[in-house]
Amino acid sequence: MVAIIAVLAVVVVLQVRGSGSGAHEVTMRNDISTVQTAVGRYYLKGGKYPTITGDLPSGKEGDEYLDIEWDASFKMEGETYFFVPDYLVEAPPHAYDEPSIWWIDASGKVLIDPGFDPEKY
Repeated sequence: MVAIIAVLAVVVVLQVRGSGSGAHEVTMRNDISTVQTAVGRYYLKGGKYPTITGDLPSGKEGDEYLDIEWDASFKMEGETYFFVPDYLVEAPPHAYDEPSIWWIDASGKVLIDPGFDPEKY
């Protein structure tokens, strides 16, 4: 009886530990999706992307990604619109880390640096 309880306790502990990493990854994917939607809305309204240049990277070697500029803005009809908070209520975790982990690729896809450890998210 004690052995069965011990085995069940080990199984529960392993599942709880494993669920943490999955939760980090789910949160990260949800944030990527939210930022992607905001980037699309920002582009549709302002005609540019929230990057240092306002454009997408060329996709050529060495220019595959650009950092997302969370403070990016554009003017339209006398109004200034900011990526955060007008299109994204708040910046996601690690938005202002240096070096940046939040990127846009040449197709306009939002991604997080593949070398970033999801456990740190």
